[in-house]
Amino acid sequence: MNRLAALVVAGALASTAPAKAFDFAPGDYVPLPAGTTIFAGYLQGARSTEFRLDGVGSVPDSKLGTVVGIARFVHYTPLAGGAAEFQVIAPFGRINSAKIGGTDLPVDDGIADVTVAAGYWPVVADPYYGTTIGGTFYVTLPTGAYDFGKVSLGSGTITFTPQIGLVQGLGPKLFLDAGIDAAFALDHR
Repeated sequence: MNRLAALVVAGALASTAPAKAFDFAPGDYVPLPAGTTIFAGYLQGARSTEFRLDGVGSVPDSKLGTVVGIARFVHYTPLAGGAAEFQVIAPFGRINSAKIGGTDLPVDDGIADVTVAAGYWPVVADPYYGTTIGGTFYVTLPTGAYDFGKVSLGSGTITFTPQIGLVQGLGPKLFLDAGIDAAFALDHR
């Protein structure tokens, strides 16, 4: 959620900042059985009382409060001897407070950017001692509310995020999850 907060504030200031990618969670790169379909919902609330501006440091009397819901669809299927998954992630939410340096900022909440993704695991091994390797390609579309000059849940641009994950079984109930990703955004409209 801190990544979303950083993107929201960065969009409001229309400043150029390093891109952030998707967070990993334990088990993300353990494919479920072929034919499995999941509809999931998440609710996240976040508060931040610090804003850091490159070259300036921490800006006092700043805060951001958000409540974000996420609707997610995931489907797993066999593909070319491995496992594949397809997903759609649709966030929505509300910005409860946005302030930088004591100044309240205008907000534009509601629907956020929808992400579509496809993943593939060419190597799926024994869960206790084997190695599982997969990759996912995320495309985030500028479907969310975005208004230049307002703190928005939308980004106003298309973002491509390739991600590679590895799960190494180290014994019963002991795993090493590792991953790497990067986000590449087109120019904002």
